[in-house]
Amino acid sequence: MVADTPPGPVALLRRHVRRMPGATLYEYAGDRDDRLTFAELDARAMALSAEIRRHTAVGDRVVILQESGLEFPVAFFACLYAGAVAVPLYPPDAQRATTRLDSVVRDADPALVLTAARHRRAVRSWLDSGVVRSPRLVLIDEPGHADGEPVVARGDEPALLQYTSGSTGDPAGVVVTHDNLVANVRQIQHAYELSSDSVLVNWLPLFHDMGLLTMVVLPALFGIRSVHLAPATFIRHPRRWLELISQLPDANAMSPDFGYRHCVQRIAPPQRAGLDLRGWRIAGNGSEPVRPQTLDLFAEAFAGQGFDPAAFRPSYGLAEATVLVSGFRAPGPPRRLPVDRAALGLGEVRAVEPGPGGVLGRPVESGPALVLVGCGVPAEQDVQVVDPDTGKVGPPGRVGELWVSGPNITAGYFRRPERTAATFVPDLDGRPGPWLRTGDLGFLDQGEIFVVGRLKDLIIIDGRNHHPADVEQTAEQAHPAIAAAGVVATSVDTAEGEALVVLAEVDRRAPGFAPAAVRTAVRRAVADRHGVSPHDVVLVRRGALPRTTSGKVQRRRGRRLYLDGAFADDPAAVEAGVGN
Repeated sequence: MVADTPPGPVALLRRHVRRMPGATLYEYAGDRDDRLTFAELDARAMALSAEIRRHTAVGDRVVILQESGLEFPVAFFACLYAGAVAVPLYPPDAQRATTRLDSVVRDADPALVLTAARHRRAVRSWLDSGVVRSPRLVLIDEPGHADGEPVVARGDEPALLQYTSGSTGDPAGVVVTHDNLVANVRQIQHAYELSSDSVLVNWLPLFHDMGLLTMVVLPALFGIRSVHLAPATFIRHPRRWLELISQLPDANAMSPDFGYRHCVQRIAPPQRAGLDLRGWRIAGNGSEPVRPQTLDLFAEAFAGQGFDPAAFRPSYGLAEATVLVSGFRAPGPPRRLPVDRAALGLGEVRAVEPGPGGVLGRPVESGPALVLVGCGVPAEQDVQVVDPDTGKVGPPGRVGELWVSGPNITAGYFRRPERTAATFVPDLDGRPGPWLRTGDLGFLDQGEIFVVGRLKDLIIIDGRNHHPADVEQTAEQAHPAIAAAGVVATSVDTAEGEALVVLAEVDRRAPGFAPAAVRTAVRRAVADRHGVSPHDVVLVRRGALPRTTSGKVQRRRGRRLYLDGAFADDPAAVEAGVGN
């Protein structure tokens, strides 16, 4: 290694192995409690890397089929030690269709598959089905023997392929380099002001970019303890997450919007007794756009347990930027900006007076006002708002596509040169890149990022722009039977032009549920607030809408299913008298 070469992820981890070998690095709080020290991680990763090297060449892809557990960090760092490219995914099971898993593994073309012994039968059966070319299967927790030293990779060499379904399209493998990993975890550490005394507590799947970076890579590279709760345990018992946070004086946790809503909905007031959230310093929210109603509901529900709304840290990021783009902000609650809804539809940011104070006296939406939540200032990155039609930086006060540049910007898409060239641009108005075209629409105000929607999801009717997330929020609030975060707003071509379609998940057991009444409520609310009447309002059972691995609805896939007539045949919907 050249003397002035910055240390990579393996070198940073092994530095902590030498300095604090007996310190606990990872704790797993699932059906069983377990922990892993720095020395134990290093020893197990070294042993597994020797087995990986016996079956692969440097640069080969190695799929990790592991959602949670201590086996995941062992497998991930074993891949880096072996000079292999990790491909984090989830194991197949009877409750989850393998269509996406099949396509991703075919695209990655791995030489090896890693999984834990408890998944051996399911993974072996899946591999033997012939859906993918059958690579060799190695068990992560099978004892092995260390051999040699870790491979020394260059900073610009791939460390992993992070497959993203995004909100649109088919999965694509984002090529994340060793330098990208180091750069982005440094940015995360700065944005969240983490120190060696901090503890990260989370339930996110470790194969997901947010879980991988914040719960696996960041702790190992900067000596921060990580406590992980199995996602399935969180879904069944969300109080367990808050119990773990209650035990710590400097707890830091990140979650998509769904996690906070799930706690409010599933932890009844009597069950909140005994929780102490005064030590919860950072409560990251990785959804975009951030839903102010969710922040309010959670803050109100857990005020009695000492939760401070100033702990909320809305953030913005995407896999193509490794994970985090922004999140740092001044002390205090997240900044809210009421803007004129009609002006925003025309691409103009016009601040307005908020409606009467809502929960905890915060601004709420009223009439023409739309309340947006800031996602912090860029974390040591350059963010520009670009006119998507001209490719030029737009003037202040205008909505445009967010372009990002920094050392965390990844190397493109695996084996997709045309898509890479279209998304990663070398120059922006004379500013050298590479620049990442995020596909997200937003603006900067006082240096802070505000996200308003996706460029490809934008609905244009009669010359006016309608952001799907805004319409979805209106529809969700139109009737109590509509599930939270269970709405897709999209558009279809009709004889009269582009028209709005709303797909909404409903709870048939909700008070006053009647299909006609729900549809009427949605049509009225959308027409009143957005000035457009839905062409169709389709009600489906809860969980019917397609989602990404982080729980966000997939609008374009939902649109395709609608056009294919899939929702009209939903048995649960037909049984309830719900359909087109």
